[in-house]
Amino acid sequence: MFKINSSCNLLQGFNFNRNNQSRIMHVKSLTIGTVMLSPDFDVIDPTTGDKSVVVGVGSYLGWRQQKTSPLFMRFYASHTNTADLSSYVSHNMDNTSVSFEVEILEYDPNAKQYFKAFHCDAQSMNGEILCDSRGKLAGFIEKEPSTLVQSPLNYQVNFGFSPAAEEQLFITQTSNTIKVCNRWGVKSA
Repeated sequence: MFKINSSCNLLQGFNFNRNNQSRIMHVKSLTIGTVMLSPDFDVIDPTTGDKSVVVGVGSYLGWRQQKTSPLFMRFYASHTNTADLSSYVSHNMDNTSVSFEVEILEYDPNAKQYFKAFHCDAQSMNGEILCDSRGKLAGFIEKEPSTLVQSPLNYQVNFGFSPAAEEQLFITQTSNTIKVCNRWGVKSA
């Protein structure tokens, strides 16, 4: 079974340059428990050239491409969003459910255009925050601002998510025309 182990160019994600064809990642939406992050970063969607608003710009996504395998993300979010998340995960974790939408964009040198290499077809994916063997959350929210991209002010967020008990689809693509649907989650009986 293949696995996704995608490092993405954070600088390119925040400051898109058409002459740089690096892989980028956008976290379009994220809700953890009762905290819904606000889309507050303006970025360029390289597939259209239009402005888009996202909750975070990512630098890593990992997944074994198996139905029950967790998905790991490292992304950078605003001070407001990370403060809200930090407060929630440190004080009120009765609800560890998560809903998110993420996409990775890559450049196709043959077609000379960007395409969505990993996405959820504009559907929210549902899951739970991973916990380690001691029951602690498998996540981390940096308290110091990133030095990789200084403007806009942003903070690193790392989380692992296990799938909800339902069948969902991630779409992986190797070009603008070659797509594969990957199941995430198993429907409970």
